[in-house]
Amino acid sequence: MKKLTPFLLLIILLQSCLMDRIENRNIKVINDSSQPIYCLKSQDDLFKYPYFDYNYKSITEVFKIQPGSAGYVLDNPTSWDSYIKESKNGKLRLFIITQESLDKFGWGEILDKNIYDKVYSMSIDDLKKAHWKVIYDGLPK
Repeated sequence: MKKLTPFLLLIILLQSCLMDRIENRNIKVINDSSQPIYCLKSQDDLFKYPYFDYNYKSITEVFKIQPGSAGYVLDNPTSWDSYIKESKNGKLRLFIITQESLDKFGWGEILDKNIYDKVYSMSIDDLKKAHWKVIYDGLPK
């Protein structure tokens, strides 16, 4: 038992160090528009990857934010700081696609031609100042 105790303490210590590295900040997207929206993230000016590999039905169900409600940016990285630092110009892009655009173009054309209704380009400092919230008001780009 005495030999097992230091080993267990080491495991607990390592686990606590790893848990500190797991990202616990989330970007909240508030939909203040009159129609459903979809929010996709990217490190550059295109949002094809990884969404192009998704089933279109999954995108529609998972990334949808109803009017007057809020949702969170999904697929959080291990570290927002690193993810944004490695992004083009040190800014995360959040692309908003409205239900109207989805009905008009469909996911295939939206992803292929990078069609969106609004894009937010935000640094880590921008997110901190906004308290990790993005409010979509439905106004054009």
